[in-house]
Amino acid sequence: MRNTGTLQVTMKSDREVVLKRIFDAPRRMVFEAMTKPELLKRWMGPRGWELVVSEIELRVGGKWRSVLRSPEGKVLEKFLKRPPLFVCLIQQALTHGSPDVSFAHSVASR
Repeated sequence: MRNTGTLQVTMKSDREVVLKRIFDAPRRMVFEAMTKPELLKRWMGPRGWELVVSEIELRVGGKWRSVLRSPEGKVLEKFLKRPPLFVCLIQQALTHGSPDVSFAHSVASR
């Protein structure tokens, strides 16, 4: 998988930030890189930070939890129980190529 450009950040509103990055890779590979804990640990987080915990249940009523640690030892934890429409919207984006899907983690294909 190859990143084809730099990260684009857009403030859509005071509560919504859109991060966009295009990868030259098959849809399945990008989906797995965003949903498999062992792959997320390779790339998620700011430079120098380590993803020390990654738990993802891709099912109705599932959960998403991540814990990042900075080089100085600062810990940042995010836990979502039943992430709203997470799996459904990722599947919709992969299947239909919808560019307007907005949620915590989205994947769209061309």
